[in-house]
Amino acid sequence: MTAYILRRLVLLIPVMLVVGIVVFALVHITPGDPAAVILGDSGTPEDVARVRKQLGLDQPLPVQFGEWILGVVQFDFGDSIFLGESVRGALLSRFQPTILLTMYALTVQLLIGIPAGVLSAVRHNSILDRVMTVLAISGAAVPTFLLGILLILVFSVKLN
Repeated sequence: MTAYILRRLVLLIPVMLVVGIVVFALVHITPGDPAAVILGDSGTPEDVARVRKQLGLDQPLPVQFGEWILGVVQFDFGDSIFLGESVRGALLSRFQPTILLTMYALTVQLLIGIPAGVLSAVRHNSILDRVMTVLAISGAAVPTFLLGILLILVFSVKLN
């Protein structure tokens, strides 16, 4: 088992490298200049050039990629343009609420799922079993982003 885990961890390295290359390439393929986006419409060409130099966007792509990978390995994800703080700080500040929501969701799943599964097993091939099966399959088929939006709509907008 240890050998399997170690082999999977070693195989994770090339996968993460490929994912990093794809993400980096997609960011650079996207139209628009990040420096111009940061400065907005009021940025002069001189300001754009200054921000590009400050962010290292004036360097060749392999150098930018190397610095980006080095930052990611050191958990330095840079600064958020929109939040005005470090990305690591933003992630850490949202970590506790995310874990709490995850634990609440897991608790609700266990409190509903285990009794429903036991009832379905005890009443095999009954109408209750079929209803539970349809509900389980329907729940698994609904995309989580859609379910999240619907739950926000119901609990926040409709039920205040």
